[in-house]
Amino acid sequence: MADETNARLLEGLQILVVDDAADNRLLVTRFLQLAGAHTDVASDGAQGIGLALSKSFDVVLMDIQMPSMDGYEAVSRLRAHHYSSPIIALTAHAMRSERERCLTGGFDAYLTKPISRVDLLKTIRTLADRHQQASLSIAHD
Repeated sequence: MADETNARLLEGLQILVVDDAADNRLLVTRFLQLAGAHTDVASDGAQGIGLALSKSFDVVLMDIQMPSMDGYEAVSRLRAHHYSSPIIALTAHAMRSERERCLTGGFDAYLTKPISRVDLLKTIRTLADRHQQASLSIAHD
């Protein structure tokens, strides 16, 4: 059961979870829904791109290692379409070089598997707030 401090931390956010592993999609969406988020899921990079470009998401969670189109290719294609919402890399690789590759490759943040619920929720909230503030300041310029 979600503790009270995180129970509604993501209230109203729209989040896309892109991961080829059904168990990972289930676990992550459960964490997000318990925190108040609305979720959509995609099982590969191509499907994730299609959903991200057709619907408004506050944050996208993207697995790095997927067959056919990995997370690096998917994020590259989204950024080529000027996709500005935050995209968080999810990976089993905890090496510093992998983190740097993710951040220079178009991801806004990087989380390692197994996913820490607390880190996941905090990272999403921080990035969603930052993106919303940036969007507001652009609209006022």
